[in-house]
Amino acid sequence: MQRERKGLSAGSDLPSLTALSDTRGSEYKRSRRGDSPDPPVQPPLGLVERDQEGKIVYVDLQPPSSDDGLDVLRSRLLTVQPTRQILDRLLPINRGRLLVEIEDVEALNLFRRWLLSAMVRVEALRWLLTPLGPRILLLGAQFIVPKVTEYEPRIAAQMPHTDVDTKGEVISVAINLQSSAMGTLLDATAHIDSSGVVAYGSGFKRAMTPIFAYDTGAVHAGPGVAHVPPPYPQYFTSRVFVLLCANTLDPRRIAQHRHDNGLRGAFHLTITVPPASDRSL
Repeated sequence: MQRERKGLSAGSDLPSLTALSDTRGSEYKRSRRGDSPDPPVQPPLGLVERDQEGKIVYVDLQPPSSDDGLDVLRSRLLTVQPTRQILDRLLPINRGRLLVEIEDVEALNLFRRWLLSAMVRVEALRWLLTPLGPRILLLGAQFIVPKVTEYEPRIAAQMPHTDVDTKGEVISVAINLQSSAMGTLLDATAHIDSSGVVAYGSGFKRAMTPIFAYDTGAVHAGPGVAHVPPPYPQYFTSRVFVLLCANTLDPRRIAQHRHDNGLRGAFHLTITVPPASDRSL
């Protein structure tokens, strides 16, 4: 048997991994899937995507120029990436992914400041977050880390799914710490029927941006990588997901969402959105 060799260091990423999937997995979520959207090659998502009812479900948040707040946030997150020692002890779920919760208070407060600034800059983000109300609860944040081994030297494609049954309940912000395209697939007009089949969709498109926000009730999926060359094992720790909901959401729903996403920490952060007339950079 081949001996294990040291994988990539924290924050490393391969160009071919810019299309890694985002996945937070419970059996409940994984049971509602359609067919893999990998072939053929998908066109890029627009700056804003809407569902069949015209509601915004996806917003590209890549700033047109340098964003000091985002740069500082990324820098802090890079310092708290999970180490090889931590990752070696974890068991992968949902097609070889490891979930590592982020409980660094400084990083989460930097995210809060950046989000409020982004809401001033991007009107579509304000509309996407409107259902959450003026007090947004940060449900949790985590690294989603694909693990590649010599026995499975690839990253398996994810099936289309939704994380929640109701749009407008949980919004996620996805960030690539290496500023590579996330590659997440999303069909803004699709839904998953009672038999688990994707229906009434206009087709999957790919998020060719390193940072975006999306409604987790929209049908989305992550493509895999057919082959990852050695050394093995390798961990890819550049993908961060932050989950947001209304501060007034039923506590039982909040607890269920945290459980489904493997979030166990006790840290709570509420983001108070100022009235439109008070918003400023």
